[in-house]
Amino acid sequence: MYTLQQQPGQLIDVRNRAEWNKEHLPNSLNLAFDNPEAFKRSINRLNRRKVYYLYCHDGISSEEALQYMQKAGFTQVYFLEGGLHHLRQEGYSVAGF
Repeated sequence: MYTLQQQPGQLIDVRNRAEWNKEHLPNSLNLAFDNPEAFKRSINRLNRRKVYYLYCHDGISSEEALQYMQKAGFTQVYFLEGGLHHLRQEGYSVAGF
């Protein structure tokens, strides 16, 4: 677990597209973890040396996605504990379409 203030990085929302469209953190990428093969293809396009922060609704899927990315060679990947639900309660703004 990491916090956004500790180190700049790219936010990745691992929820599905419909959930992301409803609400998400500004400037986040949507790489849905509900389809592991598509997720694998998506992360293979990312720079493994950059910092990534994963989140979902409650933190469960993002923690699973974190383990998947670590196995794929990402060393600076973190999940945001409690997910979007917790971040909203902490005052983070969310966007939606």
